[in-house]
Amino acid sequence: MANIKNMKMAEALLANEKIEFSKSFFGLCTTATYKPTGTRIRGYQNEYSLDVTWAIKSIIGATPGKLGEETAKTSAITPSPNGPIRLDICMTDDQSFAAIQMLRFEDFDYQPTSEVRTFEGEDVKALAKILF
Repeated sequence: MANIKNMKMAEALLANEKIEFSKSFFGLCTTATYKPTGTRIRGYQNEYSLDVTWAIKSIIGATPGKLGEETAKTSAITPSPNGPIRLDICMTDDQSFAAIQMLRFEDFDYQPTSEVRTFEGEDVKALAKILF
């Protein structure tokens, strides 16, 4: 699991009104919570090979409410060790909220290649089905 505060999408999540960050354990640990359900958000960073880039782009570009249709066209996207594409994923434990961002390895660091997209409701369940 990845620390959400260290992700490139952290600033976008901090600006989201539906997400609350709280510090615990003497300010050393930060927890993100999705306010409408009160569920904890966990961060994941998965690396992928170039051949699944089109599938990731179709997921990121899907219109709200239509992600289930996009994922039905695609089989499960499996991570690849040391791939040049990374997908940062923040998802609640109850799969009611997710935020994703695609990054590409360039100049010895991962650089964002997409904006941060957020999904809610049934779209998150479809996203979890294809990515996890």
